[in-house]
Amino acid sequence: MKRTLIILLCFALCFSVTSAQAELASDELLDRFGDLRNPFASWLPKVEEIIEKLPEPTKIDIEQPVPVLPQPLPIVQPQEPVVEPEQKAPSLVINGVIWGTDKPQAIINDRVVSIGDTIENSKVVDIHQNGVDVIFSNKLFTIKIEQSTTQAI
Repeated sequence: MKRTLIILLCFALCFSVTSAQAELASDELLDRFGDLRNPFASWLPKVEEIIEKLPEPTKIDIEQPVPVLPQPLPIVQPQEPVVEPEQKAPSLVINGVIWGTDKPQAIINDRVVSIGDTIENSKVVDIHQNGVDVIFSNKLFTIKIEQSTTQAI
């Protein structure tokens, strides 16, 4: 028991000396580094400082708004659709067809043509077993071999 009491007294004595030294050390540090910024303090301004810096809102005299009346929509007269005169298909006669090759060809009006060629203002777009497809006046026509006449699709 005596031993425990001695240990407690030594511990209390050491603690009191250490806390006194800590107070002296903190005072000395404040004297030495008192003008330095606290690294844990916020860099942002406080809310009260921001509010004080804001100018007071100015009052604006608002006049009575002028009512805007809706403008009447203009009356549009219906127009009659423009009817284009129907153009007749070109008179093309198929004399022969070579199809199923890398470069299909046809004999039309005694002239050999391939895909992409133009004959009598008609562009050849396809050559197949049953006939030839041509475009004339932005319309697609098929010329069949059996009939050798032009028919609109």
